[in-house]
Amino acid sequence: MTAILLLILVCYAVIAWRKLEWGIYSILLLLPTYLIRFSAVSIPTTFLEVLILIAISIFTIKKRNEIVDFFKILWSEKGLRRALWIAADALIISATASVFVSENRLAALGIWKAYFIEPALFAILLVSVIKTKEQITKACVALAVCAVSIALVALWQKMVGIGVPGHVPADIRVTSVYGYPNAVGLFLGPIVLLWYATLESFLTRYQAGIKRALLIALGIFTTVLLFAAMAASESTAALLATAAASFFFFFFLHMRTRRLAITAALALVVVVFVSPPLLDKLQERVSLQDWSGHVRKVTWTESVQMLQNNWLTGAGLAGYKAAMEPYHKATYLEIFLYPHNSVLNVWSETGLYGLLSFSVFIAVLFIMLVRASMRYARAQKKVEYAISLALLAVLIQMGIQGLVDVPYFKNDLSVLFWAVVALSYIIYSNSLKVDPALTLEKSNLVRT
Repeated sequence: MTAILLLILVCYAVIAWRKLEWGIYSILLLLPTYLIRFSAVSIPTTFLEVLILIAISIFTIKKRNEIVDFFKILWSEKGLRRALWIAADALIISATASVFVSENRLAALGIWKAYFIEPALFAILLVSVIKTKEQITKACVALAVCAVSIALVALWQKMVGIGVPGHVPADIRVTSVYGYPNAVGLFLGPIVLLWYATLESFLTRYQAGIKRALLIALGIFTTVLLFAAMAASESTAALLATAAASFFFFFFLHMRTRRLAITAALALVVVVFVSPPLLDKLQERVSLQDWSGHVRKVTWTESVQMLQNNWLTGAGLAGYKAAMEPYHKATYLEIFLYPHNSVLNVWSETGLYGLLSFSVFIAVLFIMLVRASMRYARAQKKVEYAISLALLAVLIQMGIQGLVDVPYFKNDLSVLFWAVVALSYIIYSNSLKVDPALTLEKSNLVRT
């Protein structure tokens, strides 16, 4: 196995050296390989981390004469882009400080490098290499292929009942390659939205004909496949968050998809209301009246009590379980790794400073994407508009799902998040080149 892994890494290094762009696409394609774990020089690591470090090393070697200038350019940015980098630096600083707050500093260092440093470096790599809408589309294709692979494994599990002793297939909450069901929805949800932008990018090339029809069929099939996998994992939060963000995307894309979004939403409402069992189940899940909701409410209550006494520093990276022990009264429940809420997660792991930094970071990112989408709409840049709208929808999806889940603190999710940050930065930067003389009144992109 060691020899096989080394051979794959050597092949990857050759590909990345010849064309770093393809090295980036390969990392996005192989995000779940963090599940392959081993030690290098007595340091625990994952296959995904090694891929990222190889790509960063190659970038450093090949661009060594340009790196200083590159960072000077980043720090010379004005307005929102400068605000984004400052907020990102503040978040990294808070994560670094949280290593020393944690009672388990060795584990904290592992999370620090895998969830913050390496994903942030990968984002810088993306910004330096990926420049055009075509490259962004290829990056989204790599993510879509990865997502489809995860979905196919999940649906295969549903059909054959592998890995769940004592259950028939119909009772299984699938996990795909992961260790728990919610991981499926956490990973697939954001990528569904990026897939929409990818499909729109391809459709703009074909206004009619058999190729356009085949693309539409492929788009529908892939979307249904990804949603089916999320449904099979029974992640209600992922389904609702992705559905809401999908409605947002198609409502604002153009008039035809707006009608489609409204029709689909109304049809879904009718289906739910004419099926009392489905309505009751949905109400139970949304109002947190089921067992999963009860567990979350108890966890949140105890987490808030812990944070009241550790409001400034939180528990530190990898310190949540230890910090929760004095406050854990519901002994019939285990202490989870995280409190399953974005605000509580970030606050607990990185302290109040980290929470404020992360909040500013997301706010700046959101404003950047809104402005970028407006510029592209005015300029009638359909592909760029779809990409910026999809990235905005991703933030909405993560925000909704983050109310009851952990959409960041996981190896593949942290890399995916920083990839979204990088693509948002790129699409916003490109929007600044759009003719500022264009006005909203001159555009009919949203109306047609």
